[in-house]
Amino acid sequence: MDGDESRIETLLRDGYRIDLNRIFSEAWRVFVANPGGFSVFTLIAAAASVVAWLTFSIVPVLGTILAGALLTPLYAGFFLVAFRFLDGGSYEFMDFFKGYEQFTPIFLLGLISNALTTVGYFLLIVPGIYLNVAWIFGLPLLLTGRGDFWSALTMSMKVVNRGFISVFGLAMLLMIMNVAGAMLLGVGLLLTVPLSACAIAVAYRDVFGS
Repeated sequence: MDGDESRIETLLRDGYRIDLNRIFSEAWRVFVANPGGFSVFTLIAAAASVVAWLTFSIVPVLGTILAGALLTPLYAGFFLVAFRFLDGGSYEFMDFFKGYEQFTPIFLLGLISNALTTVGYFLLIVPGIYLNVAWIFGLPLLLTGRGDFWSALTMSMKVVNRGFISVFGLAMLLMIMNVAGAMLLGVGLLLTVPLSACAIAVAYRDVFGS
């Protein structure tokens, strides 16, 4: 824990830049290690998302926020498997669903981040975009035991602010990549969605360490 605190202090004091070439190269290495698993899980996550959003859409805005929060433990699976690979450990398909073993804190993180980001988008869009970028490392911080749901969000925001331009650049590249994936009749998302998660996992490790 002392090492984590020292690293955070260094990041907040000196700032940092992320190497986008290295991040995407390493993210690709993670994805191709298990392309079938990542793609099948993406299909499952997409199906669950459609069901959840259709179910909760009867309550405008609030229903969407709740659906997003309930799905966050599922989406956590992308990071959990990516971290297992980056750590050199073995993994199996059911590891994608282990976010539900930490359901309450992950749900609360998803609920708070979705609610405040939605408010941000209503406030002339820009605040919502900022929060999406600032909280990009919130879920990875929680999954790696570096705080509860609120401290993970606040720590992510503080650290991202010190390297905002490079993290914003990463977020924009991921958005463009996923838009391109969606334009390929949605099939491209089977690649771009898990690759995006792998890229965030690699960036997280580059910034915060193991």
